[in-house]
Amino acid sequence: MCGIVCAWGKERHVWTRHALDRLSHRGPDAQALRDVGDLVVGFARLAINAIGDEGMQPLSQTTLTGVINGEIYNHLALREEFGLTSLGGSDMAVVLPLFATLGEGVLDRLDGFFSGVVYDSAANRLFTLRDAIGKKPLFLVSTDGTFMLTSALKSAMRVERFEEIPLGLCEIDMESGQIIQRALPRRPTPLSAKKSTPQALVTTMRRSINKRTACSDLASFAVFVSGGLDSSIIATLVHEGPDRDRAHYYYFDDPESEDAHYAALLLADLGVPASRIHPVSVPMMSEMPELISRVVEATESYNPSIISNGIGTYLLAQSARAGGHKVALGGDGADEMFCGYFDPPDFGPDRSWDTSRARLLADLQRTELRRVDGAAMAYGIEVRCPFLDHDLRDLAQGFTETDFYGDGPQPIRKRVLRQAFAAHLPPEIIARPKQSFDRGTGIQRLMILCCTRAGDSETDYLHAVWHSHFRDLLGHLDADPYFHSYPAFDMFLKTRGRRYTLPPENTGKM
Repeated sequence: MCGIVCAWGKERHVWTRHALDRLSHRGPDAQALRDVGDLVVGFARLAINAIGDEGMQPLSQTTLTGVINGEIYNHLALREEFGLTSLGGSDMAVVLPLFATLGEGVLDRLDGFFSGVVYDSAANRLFTLRDAIGKKPLFLVSTDGTFMLTSALKSAMRVERFEEIPLGLCEIDMESGQIIQRALPRRPTPLSAKKSTPQALVTTMRRSINKRTACSDLASFAVFVSGGLDSSIIATLVHEGPDRDRAHYYYFDDPESEDAHYAALLLADLGVPASRIHPVSVPMMSEMPELISRVVEATESYNPSIISNGIGTYLLAQSARAGGHKVALGGDGADEMFCGYFDPPDFGPDRSWDTSRARLLADLQRTELRRVDGAAMAYGIEVRCPFLDHDLRDLAQGFTETDFYGDGPQPIRKRVLRQAFAAHLPPEIIARPKQSFDRGTGIQRLMILCCTRAGDSETDYLHAVWHSHFRDLLGHLDADPYFHSYPAFDMFLKTRGRRYTLPPENTGKM
């Protein structure tokens, strides 16, 4: 949630004003700018906690000034522990006092997701903070003597070069723009297999969901349901939990959609009232060019997987926002955490299942989390991901290959999740094989046919759309992998459209 910016150099004022205007979708509720020494910091706010002025940023603490994007779930416990009870109601109010007290140790105490900028005016030192998963983006942009830290590249006026800010605590050399990593983010602590049990998984997952929905200022929230295992677990535990009456469920409803069948089955099994179920229409083929263009612009990507899955996220967020919500829960991260994408033989002789899983998790900030953040924040929707909770990550370290895949001749992906939640979900969903979000909804088929109907490849079509948005700003950097790479799936891009054939009459949903 929210958009942040910090600029220094000769054009810092005009750059910051321009950036805030371009970040307004991330923070539609309020904006603020502040000069601090030779810096200008800005904040575009999506108000969830502390709805009034007390939740506004930039934040101040003695010589520290900060702008921080994200959510700190344990802020009440931290206030009590460190005697910070006089602070305002915003969860982010604890960050600067803890940074002043703990320095780099603040990373180990914050339970949540965040990216932020902290400036110490007394020492003239500039720091950045990002959580261990990288759920919220942060970039350093530089052009001709002006530097800017921002939540989105498209907020810049010009880009000579850019870098993604690394996870953890970094310091920025304000003269050269060099990024110096000072502390790595919190890492999961390996647990013994004895502690990592299916029952512990259920308990930890409940706690993860509850902390993401417990905010008293959150009148309602959305749950995105695909009918797959991961989102069904979340929907079920929400319905069993203390915040069930504030939950509204969104899914794609189309007679040709495989996901629609399973989502409707789940919601009927749970007995969710019809007033809190919100079907979303699968787009028509005639709508696809405009949707593709919007999602390319929102995600700053021309990777086919990011865009086709992003269209689904974009439409769910659009519907949730129209329903008055600002927060949604999603099943993102489960496939990376619990081995849902590949079977052990697929990894090849040079990689093991655990090193491959580590790579997928490390890539998340550029792949699925980038898709979720860009597509959902286009409508000011903060998608929270219970499967990426740090306690759940710790727990997952204690499971073995047998837990994840079984020991039979045929691997069973995410076996431990299926075991743990077998008593909570319909058997049809427990047994359902992995299906990508865009394929299950039918959106992948629509996008491939839209992109290739004039003879282009899918990537060439998306690249052209990307250039229509970013030619003048980023076109000279278009070969950078940031804009097109999804390492785990790039090898499949050339063949993923072979299952689809364009019919003679290209009308309707096809």
